[in-house]
Amino acid sequence: MVQGTLHVLLVSAKGLDDADFLGNMDPYAILTCRSQEQKSSIASGVGYSIGYDVRQCATLLNDIEMGSFVLEYGQSNKETNFLCCYGVDNPIVDTGAGNEPEWNETFVFTVSDSTTDLIIKLFDKDTFSSDDFVGETKILLDTVFAEGNLPPTVYNVVKDQEYRGEIKVGLTFTPSEDRSLDFGEEEFGGWKQSSRE
Repeated sequence: MVQGTLHVLLVSAKGLDDADFLGNMDPYAILTCRSQEQKSSIASGVGYSIGYDVRQCATLLNDIEMGSFVLEYGQSNKETNFLCCYGVDNPIVDTGAGNEPEWNETFVFTVSDSTTDLIIKLFDKDTFSSDDFVGETKILLDTVFAEGNLPPTVYNVVKDQEYRGEIKVGLTFTPSEDRSLDFGEEEFGGWKQSSRE
């Protein structure tokens, strides 16, 4: 009987289809194990600003057809790490972790006999539109239930039955302690007759 906890180490991904027209994607994962669902952090690039006029950069970027961007007058948006600096020669745009994100996050699920797989769906975080679905992977859990531990392994990410990159995931299964006590055969004592002399 399978019952216990499943530890999922979401390591990284690579070769993902970049859904963003300009800049890098901001990928995150949604992990589903039966009815339990957990969300990873958004893998974002390191942002920086060097003090150029953000209004000029916004004007320049508005002239370019792009999916979405966040830029407020005088500052960059810290939530998505979208940064834009207008230089003398060329604008510099830095955003997101791109198609090779790293998370190194662990998630814990409660599992039982009826748990057969783990589904990981990857999305690209967008600000002004709905998040883009990048692809998914389905990991069968029978091997980790039998072996207890699977080191970080690469799985294909698929969308519309086509390869869209790969994701690296480690799995550890810890069975629950059996709380039923084994008393062996029950021993019942009988009445001991006493004899009087």
